[in-house]
Amino acid sequence: MKFHKSILILLLCFTVFSAVRSNTVDSLQQALLLLPDDSVKVMTLLELSRNMMNEDLELMYFYGEKAKQLSEKINYREGIVKGMNSMGISFQMKGETDISLEIFEAAAKVAKDFGLWKLESTMMNNIGVNYYSRGDYTQAYVYHQSACNVARSKKDTLGIAINLCSMGEDLAADDQHSRAIELLKESRDLSKLVNHPYLINMNMVLITNSYIELKDYEKAEQSLQAGLDRLEENQMARDHYVFCLFYNLKAKLLDQQGKREEALIVAKKAEKIAREKGFLDVLSKNLIISARIYAKEHKFSAVISTAAEALELSIKSGALDDQKTNYHLLTNAYAAMNNFKAAYETKIEYHTISDSLTMLTVERNIRDIDYQHQLAQKDAENQVLKAEQAESNAMLRVRTFGGIAMLSLLGLMTLFAFTLYRGKRRREKNSRRLEESVKSRTLELEKVNERLKISNEELERFAYITSHDLKEPLRNINGFVKLLQREQSLKTMSKTENEYFGFILQNVRQMQQLINDVLSFSKISSQNIKVSPISVSELVEEAKIGLGELIKEKKGVVAVNAIPIIHTNTAQLRILLKNLIENGIKYNDKPNPTVSINYQLVENFHHLIISDNGIGIETRYHDQIFGMFKRLHNRKEYEGSGLGLAICKKIINRLGGDILLSSKLGAGSVFTVILPVINHKSLVNTQIENQELPILETN
Repeated sequence: MKFHKSILILLLCFTVFSAVRSNTVDSLQQALLLLPDDSVKVMTLLELSRNMMNEDLELMYFYGEKAKQLSEKINYREGIVKGMNSMGISFQMKGETDISLEIFEAAAKVAKDFGLWKLESTMMNNIGVNYYSRGDYTQAYVYHQSACNVARSKKDTLGIAINLCSMGEDLAADDQHSRAIELLKESRDLSKLVNHPYLINMNMVLITNSYIELKDYEKAEQSLQAGLDRLEENQMARDHYVFCLFYNLKAKLLDQQGKREEALIVAKKAEKIAREKGFLDVLSKNLIISARIYAKEHKFSAVISTAAEALELSIKSGALDDQKTNYHLLTNAYAAMNNFKAAYETKIEYHTISDSLTMLTVERNIRDIDYQHQLAQKDAENQVLKAEQAESNAMLRVRTFGGIAMLSLLGLMTLFAFTLYRGKRRREKNSRRLEESVKSRTLELEKVNERLKISNEELERFAYITSHDLKEPLRNINGFVKLLQREQSLKTMSKTENEYFGFILQNVRQMQQLINDVLSFSKISSQNIKVSPISVSELVEEAKIGLGELIKEKKGVVAVNAIPIIHTNTAQLRILLKNLIENGIKYNDKPNPTVSINYQLVENFHHLIISDNGIGIETRYHDQIFGMFKRLHNRKEYEGSGLGLAICKKIINRLGGDILLSSKLGAGSVFTVILPVINHKSLVNTQIENQELPILETN
């Protein structure tokens, strides 16, 4: 069980939680009307927002927004960030993670600009929770660890505790439960030191969940009971949200122990609280638990109604793991009720979500490989710096000794010959020492270079495996499926069977495209850059021929205006232009998709302007689309691997240029490819091995 957003409330500014009581809210609202000081009004609004967290999320947002607006009016910087924090948390608890992420990122920038390190750390934690909600646990851990490091540097005990709790939850979601329990216990102990009731409760919830996942039911029961007892006995610790989480855990534990009736009763109790308080993230988890119990009891109608509601909530929150679970429950339930058409439809959705999760895993794995490669490069750079520093120190010693010799000559003229002799001997000795030092450092550099060579070879082997070992089985699958389809076509084949064959072949094509794109991406850095004169118009014509089938199918038009000869690498520019033209035609809902290529010379840079009349891209995705496997649409709408623009970005970096995007949803896109003007007299047919062209500096 993964608690998407379960530690969300920890993301409030680092303040001690106070229990919600109606008389507290009433007194705060009355005080708000009488307070003359605006800064005190801001603090009162923030306190009201916090108190609404377990009661009314709309009011929580309302009070947070009012606190932000008043803070902007009086230039109260902390109030601005804290108000935005409350607004973001209200959306997060409603499952609207896209909106909350935008608010938290904006708040983090404001906090950084104002030098508010504690609030900046809080916003980094919040952003990590959003990535967690989307199933990217590695990225979530990175943000939480960064926030924790900031807190440790400032000796902020509560900040350390909050981020340790977040890191523990990230590890638990990645099935590293033993390590997660260690961090959560450390967080719990620090929370007790600062007397933070809610944080203590959340650590106990997460520790209990990890014990259940490890199937250590004895410790799970002890931890669960201790948490419930604490909530019942301690008024300051009592919280409806945490009650729901503990009840969900209890239902899960009872279900795993075979006590389904008791589990269902507890699950219904949690469901009631979650519905009353609007805790949609907890409700989604609760409904999944109930649906699983219904499935075990063969109550398939109840499974369908329960899983369908949970699916709607998980789609709203963007929780891919939960969507996959719900589609699986629905598929099995429909099949058990002989509704094979509905089962087939949900099965397709299940595979689509599984594919997205696989892409996230592949992205994380490739990011880890790239990270290791960067570490090796940095290690090599450090070794070079150490060698240079050692050589510099040796030269400094030589100069120092020479200075001493000169002073001795000036001060002791009578001992000139003797001093000269000793100075010569000393210089010879230092020279030998310097030579030995340089020789030693050179050997170290050779070892580092050898390690880098091995690292590069490993990456090349990975590309080889991708291009050969993975392609061969796919070719076999494709061939045998077509043979089977041909054999079956001789008999009477149903529409459903024909759809199954089509689904298999479509997935094979997608996998082949993904392998080819990953191979292209991995080869970019290893290829030598040969600079030569290029006719861009000819490259565009080549791309049109290669994309002829797509252009004909979509009734597309590719127009290129007069472009002078430029000097760069032919192969890589060909790939870049082909990808951009293909995107302009493919992601286009117009009757006649049109791509235009224009040229401008701006100062000392070529500007290739590729514009289309396609579907356009929302502004908030402009930075994301150049990342690996970043897709804004599912494969039902548009096919592709999500690597096209990542390849373009990597190519343009290798060529020493830049790529800019201007686009709005529904209004087409304009990609501007910027390349440096290269002196053709000195660089024509020049081959540059294993290095990039001079990088374009942009503001």
